[in-house]
Amino acid sequence: MCPSCCIFTVFPCPFSLPASSSGISPPVFPPFPHSAAGTPFGGWSWYVSSQLPSWLSWESWEWIYLHVLVVICITSKNGRMMSPDSWLNSHCCSAILVLETTPNLLGKLISLLQPRSVAQAYMNQRKLDHEVKTLQVQAAQFAKQTGQWIGMVENFNQALKVTWAPTMWLPLLLGALLWAVLWLLRDWQSLPASDAFVFITGCDSGFGRLLALQLDQRGFRVLASCLTPSGAEDLQRVASSRLHTTLLDITDPQSVQQAAKWVETHVKEAGLFGLVNNAGVAGIIGPTPWLTRDDFQRVLNVNTMGPIGVTLALLPLLQQARGRVINITSVLGRLAANGGGYCVSKFGLEAFSDSLRRDVAHFGIRVSIVEPGFFRTPVTNLESLEKTLQACWARLPPATQAHYGGAFLTKYLQVQERIMNLICDPDLTKVSRCLEHALTARHPRTRYSPGWDAKLLWLPASYLPASLVDAVLTWVLPKPAQAVH
Repeated sequence: MCPSCCIFTVFPCPFSLPASSSGISPPVFPPFPHSAAGTPFGGWSWYVSSQLPSWLSWESWEWIYLHVLVVICITSKNGRMMSPDSWLNSHCCSAILVLETTPNLLGKLISLLQPRSVAQAYMNQRKLDHEVKTLQVQAAQFAKQTGQWIGMVENFNQALKVTWAPTMWLPLLLGALLWAVLWLLRDWQSLPASDAFVFITGCDSGFGRLLALQLDQRGFRVLASCLTPSGAEDLQRVASSRLHTTLLDITDPQSVQQAAKWVETHVKEAGLFGLVNNAGVAGIIGPTPWLTRDDFQRVLNVNTMGPIGVTLALLPLLQQARGRVINITSVLGRLAANGGGYCVSKFGLEAFSDSLRRDVAHFGIRVSIVEPGFFRTPVTNLESLEKTLQACWARLPPATQAHYGGAFLTKYLQVQERIMNLICDPDLTKVSRCLEHALTARHPRTRYSPGWDAKLLWLPASYLPASLVDAVLTWVLPKPAQAVH
């Protein structure tokens, strides 16, 4: 058996060593299959036979030559070329056994055949073929995806044609028009004239005084509460005998209970049909860091806790008459445009009204919210607002005043005055009409927003992103002297 037959696990050796010791006789073996694909000697056999050197003869070196040739040719399996490193490593032992006496022959033969360059070229070709196939697959996928995109665009265009077709929009427009007509007809329905009792807080001036006089003219029996005796006397002087006045401090629980008993003595079994929580104050409107806890508490006691206390005290009488509660908040209860307790208190009253409306609906009580814009009332009096803000500035520590700068207060008051003069509406009847509708309509609205600024400015702004509203208000108001942004 051949010394290198230990590596021929797949292909039998075509020759064996002679048994005699006189020399090496040439073995007999079949010719090499140069072109048969998939044969044991495919792949490199054609290249080996074509590159045989002239100095290598069968007579002197045939045994060594054949073994080297087999070692080289066996590196090809099923027509697939192995890398030079692979066949050199796998057949290193066989080459050493065969070429013990001629160590330079293998190097010469490999240098002549240049297997590494052939293998490298073959591997480059395989890599190129793989890249080409990959690009072809990607191109096919892109073409498929492009076709899908084109189909989506065509479907979208078709949908637009169908959507904007008059035959589709006409029913929607007619439906919207019908809904608007029905809503207006329902909104215009009112209760028959009656002499029901209505209790109003804060009738010294402003919306409360105007509403009390208008309801008195319409035949309602008005129970008006005032904070000061002078305010009660002035109102009683210009009203009819049906209107009655009383003094009420809504921040005092004892005063609230006394007013509730006074109302009960007037309404008796008829119950209370309407409650209008109108009393309110502005407090200090200015930068929040200037204020104290007491500043917020005073405003909350009047604008939030006061209406809550009055409503709870009169709720049994309202339930008796299946009456209505109208809370006057503000458009600033939807959007906090300035610092101070005013916006905080109105937000709280809005929340109380919403929860109350749901809780008492089972007993036939209706709750409405009136959110006026800016109107010329004692709450928006510029002289009063400036006086309270200047007093607030005077009590600030010197370090805080230095942060804002001496000119900040003047600029802030100028901006405040400019805004008030620009958007304050002197026509208070816009608010009183909403209050009347909430009391006399068969189907009162949940919310009323009288004033052009409420409808066109503040309410739309309340639905905008907070970052945008912050940017606008920050741009309008002056900056402190030591501002970092």
